[in-house]
Amino acid sequence: PPPAPIMADTLAAAAAAAGITSESLDDIDFPTLLLGIPDTIEALAEASERAWKARKSYTVEIASSTVFPNLVQLLKDQSVSVHAARALRFASRGNKETLTRLVELGAVPSLCAMLRPPFHRRDHAWASATLTGLLWMSDDVSDTMLQLDVFPRLLELLKSHDHRDPDITLSEKVSGLITNIAATHNKGQLGEDLLPSLISLLPTESTVLLEQAAKALSNLAADNNANKDALVAAGVVPRFVGMLSSEEPGCREQGARSMRTIASGSDTRRALVIELGALPTLVDLLSDPNGAVCEQSAGALTNLLAGSDTHTDAVLAAGALAPLCVLLGSAKTRIREQASRAIRNITGGGEAHRETFLETGRLPRVIELLKDPDPVVALQCCGTIINLTARSDTHSDNMVSLGALDNIRDALANSTNDNLRERAAGAVINLTAGSPARQRQAIEAGLVPQLVELCHSENHEVLERSAWAISCLCREEETRGEVAEQGAIAGLENVAAVLQDAGLESLNRRLGTCIAELQTAMADMLPPKSASKVW
Repeated sequence: PPPAPIMADTLAAAAAAAGITSESLDDIDFPTLLLGIPDTIEALAEASERAWKARKSYTVEIASSTVFPNLVQLLKDQSVSVHAARALRFASRGNKETLTRLVELGAVPSLCAMLRPPFHRRDHAWASATLTGLLWMSDDVSDTMLQLDVFPRLLELLKSHDHRDPDITLSEKVSGLITNIAATHNKGQLGEDLLPSLISLLPTESTVLLEQAAKALSNLAADNNANKDALVAAGVVPRFVGMLSSEEPGCREQGARSMRTIASGSDTRRALVIELGALPTLVDLLSDPNGAVCEQSAGALTNLLAGSDTHTDAVLAAGALAPLCVLLGSAKTRIREQASRAIRNITGGGEAHRETFLETGRLPRVIELLKDPDPVVALQCCGTIINLTARSDTHSDNMVSLGALDNIRDALANSTNDNLRERAAGAVINLTAGSPARQRQAIEAGLVPQLVELCHSENHEVLERSAWAISCLCREEETRGEVAEQGAIAGLENVAAVLQDAGLESLNRRLGTCIAELQTAMADMLPPKSASKVW
């Protein structure tokens, strides 16, 4: 029997409905009770859903009890399979341990079988929902589904949907399952089969089904330009634009996500998004009370800003810069990531765009975010610094005065992310280039030990950037001895040895010169030898 805190009132009522009377739940053999009593299984499914919505521990208790294996076995029984699948869906939802146990108990083949006749539409729907959760747990699940040739059946189920039918449960669950499949498998192969069926769902009046279809389409199109172009050719982008104005947060989120997908990788598609009038709404959604909507809208604008200066001009003219700067202060990491990406893209354009950003007065916030615990945010802010300091001593002096060098030192000390390390070393190069004063400030900020450590990285890009950064700090004869004392010679020699065959002739020449200069500086720092006495 399961533990006592397992929603005793619900199971007692289910037992009574099944004709079993008992003063104590401990006297009931639940595995036996579950076998072949539909009312009890349905009550258990309803209790699981209520407990999950209330975030109670009840669902975990089901998974750890003897009830769980019996529920898996009952997936094969048509009289109770839908209730068993529903109970398993909520008993395992969001819990990797219980999802793993569900797979180990052999639930995947049984759930796949429920997608076919003689099982009914409700069986198909809840089997799809449970498989959707399992797909997040392991790629083995999708591999098993491929082996069982489930995808053609999912297409059949999607094609059977009539958008005038008010019951969208089946299509919603199936499109949700396809959404997760599309996030992991060959998008080119899947796109040819799934795109037409998913597109056929878009006329639906159900916002829930519309969200799922749009999400699945975005997954299929992500990182696949052919599928993005197919969506444009099918004429569905205006439908995505319309979703931005929905009253439902989920619909707005998926509309913005679709814009983000369409706007990536092509100036032609970026121009289409702008021509369809999406910009003003996307800018407004940066202030949406729903965090997911803000994140996807910022992501869409980031991709638009990755295009030509013309696209950047359009985004700035729509008033996006001020709310994007506000989002740099968001408590939500994913929103800060997208806002910092957008600012980096803005400053990566022409000088006019860089000055426009500086006029907002938000540069101190960018400097502060160099120490953000999220490496993506810190990396993007390093990119913004690199953009702003390119060929500008004034901007470099300003950033150093705001503490950029200290924050970069802390970022390097607290992160093992190679992308961030490479970008941070690049920021040091730009900040110190051509200025003995800033080079001295970098040494005093304690950056040399951090850069020397990077010279022993296994990542070649990190090695290259850190070596260049150290070479910048010893351009002046006055600083070479101090740099050499902090281990720079051994670090640069390691870089030279690792990258000697990498074809980096300019770096190799500079390393040779720099090492020789540091060695000379070290020799000059040694005390003179005492004269030998002649006896």
